[in-house]
Amino acid sequence: MELPFRISYTVGADKEIEAWEKARIAQEKQSRFEKCGIGERYFSSSFSTFQTKTQKQQEMKGKGERYAQAIIKGGHGNFILCGTAGTGKTLLGACIIRAVQDSENNTQGYKERFNVCNYYHAQYAKITEIINAISAAKSFTSKTSVETRIREYADYDLLVIDEIGTGGKDETSVLFDIIDRRNSRKKPTMFISNLNWQELQNHCGARILSRLKANIMFFDTGGIADQRPTFEKT
Repeated sequence: MELPFRISYTVGADKEIEAWEKARIAQEKQSRFEKCGIGERYFSSSFSTFQTKTQKQQEMKGKGERYAQAIIKGGHGNFILCGTAGTGKTLLGACIIRAVQDSENNTQGYKERFNVCNYYHAQYAKITEIINAISAAKSFTSKTSVETRIREYADYDLLVIDEIGTGGKDETSVLFDIIDRRNSRKKPTMFISNLNWQELQNHCGARILSRLKANIMFFDTGGIADQRPTFEKT
């Protein structure tokens, strides 16, 4: 029996609406990812595009995926990622942020547009950006207090701090203020550094690392070659 035109049209319209809704959600997800603080070169980063050519790179990707899944399931552990420059550490941080923000557990926030509390807010920041933001808050002309700035970094659901070890003399005191609060609130934090583990311990000191060591995940990219493109002289 042939279906009436009205019914077949409704089915087609439903599919169009569903496709439009999926496209809208995908666009909103991408927009939110691009506002997380990560550089433009990482805007298309995800675990699905993370290339692995060696066993070490596979281990690195697997570690990042396990950490992201732990966060998605409600975990509040920390992740320290060390190694030399150009080994994909920032890229892995970007993939973790996208995986967490795009998870099914977070999708409801996109559907309930006006209920922003449902969004899981992951943020990326270089340590120098954090220090500069807090230093600017100390100015007499600043409309934002130091306390407000520290509270902002302490409140992110997931905070990825890159380039640990490059922030100068104020770095460890700023890190302690932020990590101490995040630790007490059970907020997961990821450290990325070009320092090796021993250098990082010497740099951060026991006060900071003792607060990160609870339920910690660690990976050293040693053995992975610099992945950044090189240009031959002509």
